[in-house]
Amino acid sequence: MASHPVYTTLNVPTVTSYPSVRCLQWSSDGQACFATKTAAYIMTPDHGVHFDASSVIKSVKERKDHEGTPSIGWFRTIIPFEKSDLPRWPEYSQAWGAVSLGSIDVALWDVTFSPSGLSPDSGCILAGLTSNMDLTLWTASKNCLKGEWIKACEVTTFLLETFAGDTTSTGQTVQALNSQTTSMTWSRQADFGLTPTPPVDGSLLIVGNRAGSLVFLRYRPNETVQHVLTVPVMEAWLTHVSCSSWTPIKPGTCEALVAYAAADGSVQRSKVTQSFSIEADLDPPELRLTFDASEKISLPDKTSVTALSWVEIPHERRVLVYCKPGKVFLWCHSSSNLGWSGSLSYRLKTQKLSVGSSSLHPASGIQYIARQDLLILTLFDGSFHVIYNLSGEPTMTPPMNDTLVTSEKLSQAVRSVFVQTENDVDSCDMNRVTGLTSYDGSSTFIWVQEASRPSDFSYKHDAKHNSTLLVSSLWNDNDDDALVNELQAVFDGAKI
Repeated sequence: MASHPVYTTLNVPTVTSYPSVRCLQWSSDGQACFATKTAAYIMTPDHGVHFDASSVIKSVKERKDHEGTPSIGWFRTIIPFEKSDLPRWPEYSQAWGAVSLGSIDVALWDVTFSPSGLSPDSGCILAGLTSNMDLTLWTASKNCLKGEWIKACEVTTFLLETFAGDTTSTGQTVQALNSQTTSMTWSRQADFGLTPTPPVDGSLLIVGNRAGSLVFLRYRPNETVQHVLTVPVMEAWLTHVSCSSWTPIKPGTCEALVAYAAADGSVQRSKVTQSFSIEADLDPPELRLTFDASEKISLPDKTSVTALSWVEIPHERRVLVYCKPGKVFLWCHSSSNLGWSGSLSYRLKTQKLSVGSSSLHPASGIQYIARQDLLILTLFDGSFHVIYNLSGEPTMTPPMNDTLVTSEKLSQAVRSVFVQTENDVDSCDMNRVTGLTSYDGSSTFIWVQEASRPSDFSYKHDAKHNSTLLVSSLWNDNDDDALVNELQAVFDGAKI
């Protein structure tokens, strides 16, 4: 196999993680978050950080590398999610529908970041969701690079108070189901199309719950949340929620698309409109939120959705990408000004990398490379699947025979890095990729892998698990055009 430059190889011992497109993600502050079973690892690359260099964690490969490849150092801090002080749902409802099996062995389920500028030190707020359907907010106390992150708000407690109703059995069950969070996302900062930009927080923490409702919350500077709106949308658990970026439609008003998936396999989307009131006697200024009727994208088919994400294409165009075992689906509205509209589906092919390879594995990464108009999907078995010409006529067939980026080449590249960084592996070892995201918006990626033998049925205790955080370039993209396009993207996104 060809060798690829590896910039980071960090071992994360005694850690178990679950495959998800948000297992590894970036915050607006440039920090990577790796969500494991018991904690969230906040990792910050040392680019441009010129103080406290002794705290930088050096890569394992730095001591072994003899080719002069630059190594990336990292600052690290950990947010532990303790199993104490969790909601005891039987105290609120004895109904079978409100039973929480996740309370038996509580694990971190999902994390999401707020936009930058909301915390006391103008950083990001982290929202953490456990398997007990408990939602909490966390913020850095002093040093966000390596210092402690503290709990800022118990959102579940706030929801229980918000949905408190009558004391009948039915009322208590409704309260519990509306307070049990099953999915969440934090929208980007709203763009109202005003100059200068008003100093208001237009972002929303969107929560999907067990009752099939969407709850819109807004973070407040006094470390509390405000209930904005609750909309019943389905009659099943909401397992995934994703919000697109905000688009101004007139001065003071913007809109975004919210997509959500239920446990029965159905997918829907709705339009959310937010308006900014400039009345002088209102402090803080009033933000009004309206929710349009839902549009069905996928009907119930009893097949679980493993990933759901909006892909932002230049010129305010967006595509919804969602995955089910063995398939990836695309959807865009007829008014999106793309070369296609409606729904498209593609069957994934198994990449023969190891004995554990299968196209039925859950998705662990969805990335869009704007310069090449590529959508790259990563599965739990370490395989890659590429869709070309996403803004024109999407296809999984490479446009040319000598294309640098193909499903097979990327899969082999990640397998090559796996062989480089792990000891004594063969075709019986599966490189489990639980999370992957782009590092530079181009050919360099950051992901988490773990060696596993699917044919070995012996029990492996959590303490014996060992994940590895990797940063590597998967194809050669070092040309002048790439640099010019990256600079253009930075300048186009700047507001003067």
